[in-house]
Amino acid sequence: MNKYLLLLPLIILTLSLSAEPNFYPFTNIAEHFASLGCPTCLDALAGVNSVHDQLHNGEFVSARHYIQSGDLSYPGVDDRFAYYNIFSTPVMIFNGKVKVFGGGDNVINGTAYINALKATRYWGSPLKVEIANFNASSGALSGTVHNLSPALDLSNADIVFLLAENNLGTNISRAIRAFAVNDFAISGQGTTVNFNHNFTLDPTWTAANLWAAVFIQSESQTILQTATTLPLPDLHVRAAFDWDPGIILPVGFHYESQPIHFFNLGLAQTFIFQIVVDSAPANWYFNYCDEDGACFPGSIPRPVTLANGQNTSFHLNILVGDSGVANFYWLITAPGMQDYKVYFTIATDDVSTPGDSGMISPPVIRAVSPNPFSGSTRISFDLPKGDRIKVEIFNVRGQHIATLTDGRYAAGNHEMIWDGKDKTGKTAPTGVYFCRLTTPGTSVTRKILRL
Repeated sequence: MNKYLLLLPLIILTLSLSAEPNFYPFTNIAEHFASLGCPTCLDALAGVNSVHDQLHNGEFVSARHYIQSGDLSYPGVDDRFAYYNIFSTPVMIFNGKVKVFGGGDNVINGTAYINALKATRYWGSPLKVEIANFNASSGALSGTVHNLSPALDLSNADIVFLLAENNLGTNISRAIRAFAVNDFAISGQGTTVNFNHNFTLDPTWTAANLWAAVFIQSESQTILQTATTLPLPDLHVRAAFDWDPGIILPVGFHYESQPIHFFNLGLAQTFIFQIVVDSAPANWYFNYCDEDGACFPGSIPRPVTLANGQNTSFHLNILVGDSGVANFYWLITAPGMQDYKVYFTIATDDVSTPGDSGMISPPVIRAVSPNPFSGSTRISFDLPKGDRIKVEIFNVRGQHIATLTDGRYAAGNHEMIWDGKDKTGKTAPTGVYFCRLTTPGTSVTRKILRL
């Protein structure tokens, strides 16, 4: 009998559906701190070019701060060096937080930089930044920042505008010509903030080579979202999710992931979805399910048609067999599109520790019972380590309904009751809800049906 037929009944029973995401695919940005005459700056240039060969402008963008480099140094560049406490070159700072210093083989081949992007490569940002207009001849830039999250309350942040020029000579491109930082704040799901900025242009700059970027940077220096005027591919699919793709699980565990949302940000197209396993121990089965309850063997290519701006979501559904580490990726292909890959690593807990490869053992919502329910329901969850947690209820529109707890809990098994009431004490309407358990590093969600 086909091994997938044995697995599918179990998979279908454990499927949980997802609501519309409260996030948008994140565009990663690297600020490259360089200077002319710096030997290892060429190593950094080779490394970042390697990343650009693998990721398009919608996934990753970089711009270079030149210090003590004559006409390549913009006014105020020293302030940006001081902002990050940088005293040498080259340094690559990814999304305001991860710093990679110097050169060497791992920098030249891009490995160090790809590793620096692991935590945010598929991150779902609570913000969406849209550039509506950029005039390279006048320096005018305008657009809108959208808050998609019910939880984001951003104050004391910065909106950063940069103007860069390409093709300035051998090994000189993406050089920042102008840089400006303004105060920024946004709160409330659905809130928008418009921005307008005018760069002062130098007549020696070539307008056709100029491009602009806008990013939102929090008080802790974390960059939350980026948008640029660089060209994007016509076929442009992105994955976004709010959980870690490095996972630790027990041997023999049946794992159902939280949703992975795929956004078509380009032309309407039929994409081919498939899970490709690079390496895995024996007796592991890689499958996935959609929101309608249908489940599919991961090895079989499956067409998915998405209109422009449309998103769909799937859940990994994996049966963990023998002890070991599995490396695999979701492959999305289409005629004329560069292959798009979403990488995952799963290790069994007998060969890994929470610190291995940046992986974490996630909290687990073990059960919701009864489900469906009419009066109250008991929510049981496991914590692998003591941590501060928050358990909240949201409706299918992503609106916050109730907070069941917000505090520190010891490692182990815990239970709590939702009485079916919202935060005002009123009984919530019948329908689908989501229980979300969050820690400082992870988030897990479980669907609940109230009758």
